[in-house]
Amino acid sequence: FYKRVKMAPSLLWDHFVRAEGGSASCKLCLRNLKTKSGNTTSLRKHLKAAHNEQFQAVLKSEEERKRKKEEEDNSKKRKRTEEDEPKNKQPKLTELSDRFVKYSASSEKQKQFDQAMVAFLADTFVSFNVTGQDTFKKLFDIADKKLTVKHPTTYSRMVMDTAKTTLNQVCGIIAREKAHIPSVGITSDLWTSKGGDSYISLTLSWIDPKWRMQRFTPFVHPFPGRHTGVRISLELDDMMDDLNFDMNTD
Repeated sequence: FYKRVKMAPSLLWDHFVRAEGGSASCKLCLRNLKTKSGNTTSLRKHLKAAHNEQFQAVLKSEEERKRKKEEEDNSKKRKRTEEDEPKNKQPKLTELSDRFVKYSASSEKQKQFDQAMVAFLADTFVSFNVTGQDTFKKLFDIADKKLTVKHPTTYSRMVMDTAKTTLNQVCGIIAREKAHIPSVGITSDLWTSKGGDSYISLTLSWIDPKWRMQRFTPFVHPFPGRHTGVRISLELDDMMDDLNFDMNTD
């Protein structure tokens, strides 16, 4: 038993009218054409020969109808396939392994994660030991088990490497600008963190040839011990030497 599929009427009938005796009349030129048992071959030939513009429009419409029919059939086929699949389909062993095998250290995903972790540590000033806490690692087990949270010492080294790279970039900018600026404002700051650690910083400020304020802080160093004038002066001199500055200061 199979269900008879009802075919859609030919688009040619948009330009013809059925007449008695198995014939059809053209709406465009009123010519009568014979059709055999509803066959549209003669109608197609007439429209192509006498009314080609309308014939091309019919061809285009037929192609569009065919495309939509194929899309509907494919959609129904996919839906039947999904319905036929077992609801509790067991994953393949390869799928299971892919879920839990860690990304390689050289993979783009792991590199992006490590760079984001370095930025997080540098911006928040949290202790590197935070990355070694089980609760911290669990966060990323939930987010993506394939990521590797490295040892705090590794992140400490990565932050130091990033800091050196950034310092070199800043020093390069300052070196290029020195030839175009008549003077530089130098300021320093000393402070003690909540954890009791002391730091000293050096900030350079100047107006560039386009009258834009430029300000960089190339150095923020730990500064344990007594904050005497001599120690502060020596530390700032070392910073200036690292920048290759040979300028008179007022």
